[in-house]
Amino acid sequence: MAALEVQAVHTFTGHRGSVYVLSEAEEENTFYSSGSDGTLVRWDLDRPEQGLAVAQMDDAVFSMCRDPHSKSLYAGTQKGFLYLIQPSAEIPARKLVLHRNSVHSLLLSDQKLYSFAADGMMAIWDAETMELIKVIQISSHKIRAAIKPPGLSNIFISDGAGRIFTYDPASDEIKMIIQIEGIRTVFSFLYLPLQDLLWIGGMDAVIHRYHLAEGIHKLDSIKAHWYTINSMVYLEPHPWVASASRDKSIRIWNKEDGSLLKDIAPPKAGAHKHSVNTLLWKKERGLLLSASDDGSIKSWKFQTQHDTD
Repeated sequence: MAALEVQAVHTFTGHRGSVYVLSEAEEENTFYSSGSDGTLVRWDLDRPEQGLAVAQMDDAVFSMCRDPHSKSLYAGTQKGFLYLIQPSAEIPARKLVLHRNSVHSLLLSDQKLYSFAADGMMAIWDAETMELIKVIQISSHKIRAAIKPPGLSNIFISDGAGRIFTYDPASDEIKMIIQIEGIRTVFSFLYLPLQDLLWIGGMDAVIHRYHLAEGIHKLDSIKAHWYTINSMVYLEPHPWVASASRDKSIRIWNKEDGSLLKDIAPPKAGAHKHSVNTLLWKKERGLLLSASDDGSIKSWKFQTQHDTD
């Protein structure tokens, strides 16, 4: 297999504290970030010195998602607040109060916004009007991660007891489908449809891979990091998966056999100095973005020995 080389491109600084979330923005060369300072910043991939603050929330932002049609942004915070932000309109962010604890995950599906919190609840909102549709108590433990894989009808949800649930929006049915012993909290999900593999990462620093079709069964477990796995992304069209961890590292994996291809960690030049909290893959530009407790966002590009540019 060709050797994989990783190069640091830019470092984006300006947040006054940890950066927890990254999101796509209106143009392919832009993105959003937020974190412990509650500031929503728009960045240009090629101009790291020109971050623009577009909204301010009065709490640390733990989760974020964007509606590509309305261009609206939704943010969930440490105290359980939910914000609707319209960056193109000069109006303050709209604040909603429901959850009793941190909103750790947000997702959009069929014009509905789903919020998941450490109070164990899933709330369903009309994404346009932000009217509350329904609240469901999923677990007595906190919910940290949720994913709606493209092409699948179910939403996958994790709790602080190492359990994975599915929620079917059509039938309103909740099922517990996986129990991972000893993991406690699952922090991140990734689904690869061609392989029908659900990648699960959490506090045990292990990547657990499960086949979902024709009966759920475990493929393997990969001892991936030293500490909690905070985020995973598929670097399509490359056959690679990136993971980010509290151990300050970003690691690149072969999506087929789970082998480690690259470790980006101190003392490597440009590596983050503290926990790497989230990742965003800018497919059109071939850039991986990473955000950290060190207050910075970094962009990375990849080459193999077969590349010609």
